[in-house]
Amino acid sequence: MAEDTESPKINHSFLRDYVTEADVISTVEFNQTGELLATGDKGGRVVIFQRESEVSPLHPFIPMYTLWLNV
Repeated sequence: MAEDTESPKINHSFLRDYVTEADVISTVEFNQTGELLATGDKGGRVVIFQRESEVSPLHPFIPMYTLWLNV
């Protein structure tokens, strides 16, 4: 029996109603220790995430970040 190797089709057209050019992330930066992650978008917003001390059981080598500051 042949397996279906085709990826499921996802319709992202609904995002056009919610996402604008200003929402596009244009900058990503870590601090020297990797404790903080900052992102900036074309609308001038900056969001800072702080690294979690816990490790994800599903992805132990991928750090988790939580929202720390949204300006």
